[in-house]
Amino acid sequence: MLFIPLNILTGLGFYYDAQHPPDPSHLASEAQDTAVSFFAFSLFVGQGIGVAVFGRIVDNFS
Repeated sequence: MLFIPLNILTGLGFYYDAQHPPDPSHLASEAQDTAVSFFAFSLFVGQGIGVAVFGRIVDNFS
């Protein structure tokens, strides 16, 4: 029962993430590389953690 609402929330999260990437042009020139690399790091770590947590949730309810 929870699969459909959680799937919709996950889809909205991906939509929000795609609409708001970092814009390093507003940062100081020495911080641009750090901002972009931190965004990529947090994106991939968040997706990995999200898959693990969501897998646990689905496994517990099925």
